[in-house]
Amino acid sequence: MPATVKTTTTTTTNGTLRASMAQAPMKKRPAKAPPAAKQEAAGVALFYSKSKDADTPFAEKCGGKNWRKYLSNFTLVPGGLVIGGTSWPSVEHYFQAMKWRLATNKPNGAKAFTRSDLPPAEAKRKGGKAAMKAEGAELNFAKWKEASGGVMRSAVEARYEQDGRFARILNAAKQEKLRLVHFERSGAKSHWGAHVDWAHENKVLGGNALGVTMSMVALGVNVKFD
Repeated sequence: MPATVKTTTTTTTNGTLRASMAQAPMKKRPAKAPPAAKQEAAGVALFYSKSKDADTPFAEKCGGKNWRKYLSNFTLVPGGLVIGGTSWPSVEHYFQAMKWRLATNKPNGAKAFTRSDLPPAEAKRKGGKAAMKAEGAELNFAKWKEASGGVMRSAVEARYEQDGRFARILNAAKQEKLRLVHFERSGAKSHWGAHVDWAHENKVLGGNALGVTMSMVALGVNVKFD
């Protein structure tokens, strides 16, 4: 990417104009994530719904090379995720449903998220501001901010108890002291996700609340997010 050039014009003592050019510093792009095996060797693992499969020694402990993708909230839980006597297709379905039930003026909207034919990405969209507005629903942001951490904890705990492979992955990460980081492009601005500054001691930038919740569930420790 070419550098931005800044031109400065000054007036000399004899009244003539003199222009000087100085290069403005370029914004540094974050270092590209290393291959999965190197991430694991560094004690960090990025995961999200589109994580690429990677055949690494750690993958063997997790039931296959797609384990990072499997951790995603979008993964359809085998047999459904039963919480409160209701079966939900995935963590994402339950999380978005609770947004409607606990923090909108139309709590019955939560029922739509039990449908097995509703894709996880569509469930996320239906829990968004635009979809709610289209159905005449209003989200109480303060109420949802207060409730969302507990909702996610309940969902992750239920999945840990009911989804054998999910529990296997979290237990393996705990044993290997592997830090799980839910990747989101918003990075440092993200609450549920983060990105990693590989060039500076693998520093995690962002809240990474989902990754932390998963690790804490495996450890049996409770955590409260601001």
